Amino acid sequence: MNVCMITYEFPPFGRGGVGSFTFRLARNLSAQGLNIHVIAPGPNRNISQVKPVEEAGVTIHRTIPKMNTSYRDHREKREVGNYIIRLNESEGFDIIHSIFALPPGQIGALVAGEVGVPLIVSLRGSDVESMRYSTERLPTLKWVLEQACYVTSVNSDLLYKARLIGNIENATVIHNALDPSLFANVSLVRLAVNEKRSSRKFIERFLTLKTKEKLIIGTAGRLGHVKGTKYFFEAFAKLVKRYSHLHLLLVGEFSDLKEKKEWIKWLKKEKLWNHITFTGWIPHPFICAWLHEMDIFVFPSLHEGSPNALLEAMFCGLPIVATDVCGNRDVIDDGRDGFLVASHDADELADKIGILVEDESERNFFGKNAQEKIETDYSEEKERKAWLEIYSQSTRV
Repeated sequence: MNVCMITYEFPPFGRGGVGSFTFRLARNLSAQGLNIHVIAPGPNRNISQVKPVEEAGVTIHRTIPKMNTSYRDHREKREVGNYIIRLNESEGFDIIHSIFALPPGQIGALVAGEVGVPLIVSLRGSDVESMRYSTERLPTLKWVLEQACYVTSVNSDLLYKARLIGNIENATVIHNALDPSLFANVSLVRLAVNEKRSSRKFIERFLTLKTKEKLIIGTAGRLGHVKGTKYFFEAFAKLVKRYSHLHLLLVGEFSDLKEKKEWIKWLKKEKLWNHITFTGWIPHPFICAWLHEMDIFVFPSLHEGSPNALLEAMFCGLPIVATDVCGNRDVIDDGRDGFLVASHDADELADKIGILVEDESERNFFGKNAQEKIETDYSEEKERKAWLEIYSQSTRV
């Protein structure tokens, strides 16, 4: 089977969940014998400069940087679409698979219609959550959903909202899987040995701090408004007044540098800066090395698609406190592998974290259940079988 995947994010261009998902899916399906071509953002100013490369059995076409911003630039989208149409002449695609609604879904719908192959559109979260409120983008979003022979979603709430927008005939939810092979099997202590001097000193300072009977509360991934960082910081400020042995570990980077500067200023003003370790961006293979240093994982997002960072924390056996929003509630069983709290509520967030701070047995109970759930419900094999079935159904439509 020949498959063309279209994505707005793919390593090394973009470090978010869409890129991680596309990389994992393309690689795993290629290992099953499928011929996968990925149309992704790239460094080229002109589409004629694109040079396909093979990586892990997948053919990658890194095109133009505007794959993730070209809502208005019709010329850029047309060039990518025409590139895929020319590619189809040699490859003979059986399926066009657009990962994210706009612009990949729009490009995919136009190409699939022109070359006469089925279209699958995979909804990832913000493509529906933000665009359904856009007067400009909503009609295109509706059209894309209705052109697809199959629509997949990473959570049930998202699929419900998509059905309110367009007349979707065939659809299902496929949760993200956790691929352990993407992580280096290395401890933070071992990682420090191989780092440059400045990074090694940074890690050593953190490890020294942890030996001083500190309990580490942490999060990982992008930081910023949509990730609920404001409420996490406010909750932590309340917790430090109750528990002097707490330390906050932030593994990731702010989406907005201006917002980052404002929060650093606020944290210093509130005398919290000495209670925080901020790593900045960490290469994905080494995320688990940092997660294993946490005692409690907090995920206070205002909305989510399928939260990879949450799955990774559960894989590492961490007890979870997460907001009760779409995406999170599909993953967390409240009271079994974590706590779900209302979004935008720093008080409830602090209270639930406080319960886990005081009760080590509860932390162990949640962490054990979280790890077992990842192993049984979020395996690569389960995800792979689901996608192979969707592809098979789509080619029969």
